[in-house]
Amino acid sequence: LERTRAGEAISAFALSEPRSGSDVANMEMTATREGDSYVLSGEKTWISNGGIADLYVVFARTGEAPGAKGISAFIVPADTKGLGIAERL
Repeated sequence: LERTRAGEAISAFALSEPRSGSDVANMEMTATREGDSYVLSGEKTWISNGGIADLYVVFARTGEAPGAKGISAFIVPADTKGLGIAERL
């Protein structure tokens, strides 16, 4: 995040999903803990700075509570294995 604050890196905001839009209570992306890490599963759309960002703030359901209370934010570097950009909107 230091690089972002210094203007040396671009960040992206990944909240919206194809089926639920920006309705966080109906978010489908999940985050499952595996050891010291989380595995995020799902799809985002309309990502601000998507495709040009160095890191992504990705919101996913961790399941601690129903609705919007069960959502966590994750910082995901753009070069993370499994992160794919299908289309720049």
